[in-house]
Amino acid sequence: MTKLRFLSLYFVFCCLWCSAMAADSTRIFPVPDSVKGVVLVANIKVNTILGKRGVEAGIKTTQVSLTLEAEKGKRKIDFDFPENATVVATGVGVDASEAGELEWNYFWNTDSTYTLMLATASDSTHSLYSAFIWLPEKMGWKLIGTCKVVGASKGLSEPAYTEGYGKRSAIKTSIAEVWMQRANGSWKTLLNGTKTPVTNPMRNVDSLEIANLENAQIAAATAKLGAMQQIDGVYYQVVSPGTGRQVLLSDSVVVYYKGYLLNGEVFDQTKDKPATFPLSRLIKGWQLALPQTKVGGKTLCYIPSGQAYGIRLRAAKIPPNSVLVFEITVADAIAVK
Repeated sequence: MTKLRFLSLYFVFCCLWCSAMAADSTRIFPVPDSVKGVVLVANIKVNTILGKRGVEAGIKTTQVSLTLEAEKGKRKIDFDFPENATVVATGVGVDASEAGELEWNYFWNTDSTYTLMLATASDSTHSLYSAFIWLPEKMGWKLIGTCKVVGASKGLSEPAYTEGYGKRSAIKTSIAEVWMQRANGSWKTLLNGTKTPVTNPMRNVDSLEIANLENAQIAAATAKLGAMQQIDGVYYQVVSPGTGRQVLLSDSVVVYYKGYLLNGEVFDQTKDKPATFPLSRLIKGWQLALPQTKVGGKTLCYIPSGQAYGIRLRAAKIPPNSVLVFEITVADAIAVK
C-alpha cells in the first residue's frame, strides 16, 4: 500500500512538473491610450537554455511579434504577423514560405545581448510592420521583413515581453532596457531606460547583396528607356537639360516632382504648386542626380535603396529596400547664403 501511494504521488509530481515546464509567460508594459507607439525596442539576453524542446523569448504587440527561438540544436529569428497580411520586403535569406510568418535561420548566442525592434507606419488605408535585429558581431541591423496589413492602425499597442517553452525545457533571460517611440519622434522608457536608443537602421548587414539585386532590377526597368547615366549607383536620364544655371548641392531647389516605386505605385508628388527643399537635406539620390541638371531641366532618376531610405520604415507607402523612381523638373535653384 505504501509503495502504491508513493508511485501515485510520484506520478502526480511528474504531471505537475511537466505542466509547469510547458508554459508561456508575458509581461505587458503599460502605455497610456493617448500614446501612439510606432517603434518598440528591447535589449534581450538569453542566459540559459535547458532541454532540447522548443524555447523562445522576444517582444510582441497585439499585431506582431519578434522572437529568438531554439529547438533541437537549431536557432532562428521569427517574425509573426496576421496570416492575411502581405509580405512586401524581406532580408537576405529569410524564409517567407509560411503564411503569417518570416523565419531566418541564425544561431544566436547565449550570453550575448541582442536588440530587437518592431516598427510600424500607417495611413488611412493600410499599415506596414517591420522587424529588425541588431547583430553585435556584425555591428549592423538585419531586416527580417515587412508585412502590409489592410486597414488603419493605432500603432504598436500593448507592447510586451514574452517567453515560451515546451515540456522538459526552460529558458532564462534578462531584459536590459525597453523603449517605445511615439509618433512625434520622442521616446518613452518602459523598463530601465537610461539612454535613448539609436534605432536608425542605416548600417544594413545585407547592403551588398541588396545593392546587386537592385542594380539588376533597375537595369531591367530601364532597358527600353535608352541610354542611362550613372553616378554612385544612381541611374539618371536628363530628359530636358534646361537653359538656366547648373544646380548646386548648396542650393534650395524649387521643383515639380513625381515619386513612385518600381511597380508604378505613386508615393508622393506635387500638384499645382512646386515644392522647395534645401537640396543638401534630401536623400542622397537627389543630391547626386539634380546637380546634373540646369534650372528649367527635367530629370528621370532611379535611386536604389542604399541612396534613399535603405531598410528604414520611412512611410506607409515606402517599404524597406525600395528602389525609388523620380521625375523631377527644376523650376528654380536659389543660392543659400
